[in-house]
Amino acid sequence: MTIMCKADALAKYRKHYNLDKEEKLLIALRKQHEKTPITVSNQDGLKSKVCFVLSCPGREEMIAGKVCQGDTGANLNILLEYLNKQRPDLFPSPVKEKYDILNATNVVHFMALDGATEGNAKEIKEGAASLRRYLEGNASLKYAILLGNRAKNATEVFKEKAILCKHLGFQSLNQVKDCDITDQDGPEARRIKRIKYLGDDIIKQIEGKERNGNR
Repeated sequence: MTIMCKADALAKYRKHYNLDKEEKLLIALRKQHEKTPITVSNQDGLKSKVCFVLSCPGREEMIAGKVCQGDTGANLNILLEYLNKQRPDLFPSPVKEKYDILNATNVVHFMALDGATEGNAKEIKEGAASLRRYLEGNASLKYAILLGNRAKNATEVFKEKAILCKHLGFQSLNQVKDCDITDQDGPEARRIKRIKYLGDDIIKQIEGKERNGNR
């Protein structure tokens, strides 16, 4: 799919990505966003057995013109490396570029732009039509992993294919407690343990569905 965005604004944003000029551009982007929300494409046309659904694109996605960038994208790759070892039949690659990654809404949100980090209920409801079109066009899809509370609203679209997981941004990830973290663990060790804990829960949900005949 083509990127659906204000091309001139994105070009300026990429070119002038530093604090002084960024702030001036953000002022212009805020005014533009109030009139016509900036949007980016919400999927890349792949046909993977498992897709991932997030709430909405943010700053890094707007800059890159691609889904799931920055810390969230890096953490998704760690998760996929783990899932690939556990269930290579469903997760044949350890890199996110080999999977469909969608947003519940393709409207861009980040704090410096409009004070939000997730799509609102109206946007996500409108985005459901796009998710349904994706689902209808991917007969091979087995599971949709919904990352975060807002993305959870897409459960009504994916129904029995839906797998729930916390968002992979650090704010949400740091709330994961039950994963054998010790005082000796450094930040990176804690990060990996939390992501693996979420991976185990994803596998547990999938196995439960498989026992109930969803294969």
